[in-house]
Amino acid sequence: MQKELIELQPQLIQTSLETEELIAVIERESVEVQQVKAVVEIDEQAATKSANEAKAIKVFQLVQQWFYEWISSINLW
Repeated sequence: MQKELIELQPQLIQTSLETEELIAVIERESVEVQQVKAVVEIDEQAATKSANEAKAIKVFQLVQQWFYEWISSINLW
């Protein structure tokens, strides 16, 4: 058993180094992902605001149209 461990030590060292490298890559990518996520959230908020404004304009136009039709239907003159 001891002999096997000694024979496997270079592989264990190599695997340990590869694991450390992967952890470093994951940490860097996690930071990048968080930065992209922040930008996407800002874009999403802007899109939601624009959509809500568009809905408000549509409602206003419908109310305005209804009002003009109502005014036209009553004979004031």
